[in-house]
Amino acid sequence: MALVRWKLAAYLKARNLTAYAVAKEMGGLTRIPTVYRMADSDKPLSRVDFKTLADLMVALRVLGHPVELSDLLEFDPDAFEAPGGGAQEA
Repeated sequence: MALVRWKLAAYLKARNLTAYAVAKEMGGLTRIPTVYRMADSDKPLSRVDFKTLADLMVALRVLGHPVELSDLLEFDPDAFEAPGGGAQEA
């Protein structure tokens, strides 16, 4: 089964940004858990609505970091889901 994975953790690290700073720019404390999950490579957020994704991209741009969808998401056509929800390479 193909998967889409977050690349946000690597994006933030490469730019010396924190999930907290991005969440604050997105509009406050309610966004902090969401952004942390997007950036967590061990337990990544598996669903996100387009408004949240757009808000994330706007926040990164306001913070001075140009961003495209391909900077944040990766499509892996050969991955499959292991029992318990973890991604495995085919």
